[in-house]
Amino acid sequence: MPEETPTEEAPEEGEEREESTAKMSALLSPEGILMLSVGGLLDILSIIGAILILAFGTGLLFSKIVYIVGLIIVGTWIFFRSGKLPAEGKKGGFMKRGGRGLLSFLKRQWPKLAGKAIPAIGDVIPFWTWTVYSELTSG
Repeated sequence: MPEETPTEEAPEEGEEREESTAKMSALLSPEGILMLSVGGLLDILSIIGAILILAFGTGLLFSKIVYIVGLIIVGTWIFFRSGKLPAEGKKGGFMKRGGRGLLSFLKRQWPKLAGKAIPAIGDVIPFWTWTVYSELTSG
């Protein structure tokens, strides 16, 4: 009888398991729970704004305020989470390195943020929760 040789799938399964464990631990960390809650709250407020727009014809200003607040909160969190802030004394300065961090953020998240800017569609689809989820599981 020929001996069975172990296949190379075992290390790949281990890597996949480690990756899924890392993603789950990122989602269940205090930071993940807090930011997913913030994303969910922003999405609920966006849906309320969409209902106000459809039912009464008002709510566009409310939706834009929610969008700006969401951009500030989630955008600042992602910016600081990326670790792109320069240390003091290094060449390049804050604006150069901060600009690179902003560009990498925009390259990763622009479809979600652009979709959020569309008044009817962006208010109904949970883009804030999706943005937070994708940022937590990307690293």
